[in-house]
Amino acid sequence: MFVSNSKFLFAAVLLISFSGAPHAQQEAPVISEIRVTGNEITETSLVKFSCGLTIGQRLIMPDDPARTIRNLYRLNFFSDVQVLIDPDVEEGVAIVIAVKEHPKLGQVKFEGNKAIKSGKLKKTLGLIPNQWISPQEVKRSETKIADLYREEGYLLAESISERGDADEEGRVPLTFKIKEGKKVKLRRIRFFGNETISGKKLRKQMKETKQVGGIFGRSRYNEDTFIEDKQNLLTFYQTNGFRDAEILSDSLYYDEAKENIFIDITIKEGPLYTFGKVTWEGNQKIKDGGIDKLIVISDGSVYSRERLNKSQEQISNLYSDIGYITASVDPRETPDADYV
Repeated sequence: MFVSNSKFLFAAVLLISFSGAPHAQQEAPVISEIRVTGNEITETSLVKFSCGLTIGQRLIMPDDPARTIRNLYRLNFFSDVQVLIDPDVEEGVAIVIAVKEHPKLGQVKFEGNKAIKSGKLKKTLGLIPNQWISPQEVKRSETKIADLYREEGYLLAESISERGDADEEGRVPLTFKIKEGKKVKLRRIRFFGNETISGKKLRKQMKETKQVGGIFGRSRYNEDTFIEDKQNLLTFYQTNGFRDAEILSDSLYYDEAKENIFIDITIKEGPLYTFGKVTWEGNQKIKDGGIDKLIVISDGSVYSRERLNKSQEQISNLYSDIGYITASVDPRETPDADYV
């Protein structure tokens, strides 16, 4: 495992203490030279360009050195950055930027992966031999592996990295040790509070979250797509008259064997709305008859967010067609008992 480097803070504190109060009244020294040490791969010119310091500027302590350290760490090339001051020059001061580069990546291996082949894991990580490999990059790789396993149904999979010794060229091998765990099935999706629409119909609206059963019999669950599927539920309700429908809560839990998961979703349907009278204003360039033909909702029809959005889109398109591309169409809904 990589260990986070804490020398950035140490270097910054060192420079702050160097610039104590007794020098506050002195004129800031002029930078006459910038040197770079410790860089074996990174071009010196890149370090100088990225550091934020230039020859001829006055060195403001402690702000300039601290900013230089931050700038160079952002490159993600270095595990250590220090800014030192050499006053032993003819004029001004020389700035010495001492860096320690992240190691180069050697061979990447995987252990414990039976469900997913090493080739697919390598493609997912996108790591390239000889690239700089930082602790952050390793952590991202561990997360990518876990995410890939979750997509395959291994919700409890874990990945831990282990760094080997560097070879003669400074390349460090990296091994990802994977604990796949058991493949988890979504055994049941249960709804509460759905008094009007059946659970079976609601489950059909969840495009990427599927319980065991159905045509193909396979379950599917992904944390990200589950969020999208909850929005699909609300969209379905709002398309069928339940304008105020909301999901009050949802919970996911495992059985004792950690082989099955269950999802409970509590819904508040709210009242069933119908559209009331539809009016419009501000249409100076298009007559009422032209607007009326584009509105696909009518007095007494069941409320539908989908139809409301379609009406808005068609009116906006008509204005764009006649050159009013900045025209805005803003529906104003006024709930009144069971009407909108």
